[in-house]
Amino acid sequence: MFGLGNALRGGFMGVGLSLAVGAFAASNPVVTNMFTADPAGLVYNDTMYIFTGHDEAPAGHEGYIMNDWHIFSSGDMDTWVDRGAVLSIKSFKWARGSAWASQTIERNGKFYWYVTVHDGRDFAVGVAVADHPAGPYKDAIGKALITSDMTPANSGVNYDIDPTVFIDDDGQAYIYWGNGAVMGYRLKENMVELQGNMFNVTPPSFTEAPYVHKRNGYYFLTYAYGWEERIGQATMKSPTGPVSNSKVIVGYNKNSNTSHQAFVEFHNQWYYIYHTGAIGGSFRRALCVDYAYYENDSTIANITMTDAGVKKVDHAPIRDGVYRIKARHSGLSLEDSRSVVIQMDSEESESQLWALKRIDGYTYTLRNIETGKYLSFGKGNLLDTARTVVAENRIVIENFNVDDGYRLYADTASEYLGDVLNISTEAGMPLVVWKQTGTQNQSFKFEYMGDESAYSSSSVEVAPESSSSEAVSSSSAETTSLVAAPGNLGVRIVGVSRVDGLRFSQAADYALMNLHGMVVARGHAAQVAVGDLAPGAYVVRLGGRIQKIELR
Repeated sequence: MFGLGNALRGGFMGVGLSLAVGAFAASNPVVTNMFTADPAGLVYNDTMYIFTGHDEAPAGHEGYIMNDWHIFSSGDMDTWVDRGAVLSIKSFKWARGSAWASQTIERNGKFYWYVTVHDGRDFAVGVAVADHPAGPYKDAIGKALITSDMTPANSGVNYDIDPTVFIDDDGQAYIYWGNGAVMGYRLKENMVELQGNMFNVTPPSFTEAPYVHKRNGYYFLTYAYGWEERIGQATMKSPTGPVSNSKVIVGYNKNSNTSHQAFVEFHNQWYYIYHTGAIGGSFRRALCVDYAYYENDSTIANITMTDAGVKKVDHAPIRDGVYRIKARHSGLSLEDSRSVVIQMDSEESESQLWALKRIDGYTYTLRNIETGKYLSFGKGNLLDTARTVVAENRIVIENFNVDDGYRLYADTASEYLGDVLNISTEAGMPLVVWKQTGTQNQSFKFEYMGDESAYSSSSVEVAPESSSSEAVSSSSAETTSLVAAPGNLGVRIVGVSRVDGLRFSQAADYALMNLHGMVVARGHAAQVAVGDLAPGAYVVRLGGRIQKIELR
């Protein structure tokens, strides 16, 4: 085994060389000591495993030469270990060649690796099994799971290649595959037998490379779109279709006419895993990784392939103590302001100091030194305002990467996180719950100020929550939890005045808030009366957009 990272940027090396890899940020391609293609990912025990094909064609050769598959693993997305050619054509006695695209999935402590091969007559899908994601693997059934006999000419399938496997929340597993059309079957509990009838979930402009994943209740089918291949996305109402919402999300590949992709979540961050021909061309491809984000629940944001790749993830726990927490984009400090968490200019005030205590894993409490209250994201709904509460409240804090600081989550299951509203650099802007965007207003620097025992007010007794009109608390102020609706994405503000009100380009769901996160108006309309509101700044939420307005 050997490490992969910036230390390997100098050329091609043989398997078995051991290299020490320093703390360098990974760049694309991730692997440069060999040619790797058709990647898929799997997270197991805090480690990312990427399964790839192995391009062996010599320079100038026009055609694929692929005889085995490799596994690469990393705990930090920076230092990668080649686990070797764990599986090959020789692992399947019935196969004759073409170790093409594959995917691995875990079930009941077993790892099932579905692979494309040629059986001497046509392309087929086999399956291998192991007790660990890194192997060793063996042929699970001694024959092909899917053959060309299952997909007659009228199915639209040209080749039975590129398997992708998905297990839904109810435990039902599915396998999809195809070039020219996407076909699918349910899998039995044992993962090596097909169940029921074959179904077709082919999206527009589909070429090959289907990949299915689920997020926030939506089923995503990504695929190689057209020729030469870009990457498209579609959504499905269920694992068996129908397919809708098709669009291109990644442009033409770098120096390669094929594309192949996977979308994998690792420590609350989604990654786009793919290959390019940047260093070798269409038949000598290379593994790459970039960040993936979502415009809303049903749409993946457009992705730009980068040379920089992704940064090192550092999940070392934060030590207990008192911290000043600064928003990375503004440099302002988080402050408890009448039970609302806002960003303010740094000053010598204990309202800007937070006692951090680690509970376990990445779960912590943050208690304000001045007020004695705990930071809370409430129910963790989109656009909920971060507040401080009397009862001990736990949140999740993860170091997204070494340079960018920490992210604050409501809980381990949430993809929503703390976000300084509207990416504002103004003092007084609240911390709210928002979707991941990768922007710096979602990253926070923790400046260690000392041990908690050094602060006399750290043992302050906190009075019960006030329900008076002066207290900005969950009992006296409504906060918005409108979910981003795709139909609102094109709506915009066209005017605002005390006479004509707040006007939108069309009727839409909206929420109007003051800078403390209190909702002053909400509903569905094309025009909102604002004549009775006090002068000052407000925030308007329209579908997936947030915009600040001024009332004079």
